Amino acid sequence: DQVIVMQQAGRNKNEHIRESLELFAAEVMPEFVEGREARERKKAEELAPYIEAALARKKYMQPLADDEIPVVRASVAQAIVGQGSVD
Repeated sequence: DQVIVMQQAGRNKNEHIRESLELFAAEVMPEFVEGREARERKKAEELAPYIEAALARKKYMQPLADDEIPVVRASVAQAIVGQGSVD
């Protein structure tokens, strides 16, 4: 599950956004943290047969032989490196 919080819409001050996120973390998130491992394990068990069936149907690509790999020509005659500096 995911929660998306859009805090930068409107005339919210940075301190209000921070306070809101702290309140959310303290009051709402603990409910989702409790039992998370058990929920994820149950979900994985429930989805396992569907995932297995989907993977059984999947048609994997065969690897290319060396002569089948296309040659991509460079857009310049020589690579240009080391002409800038990082400050």
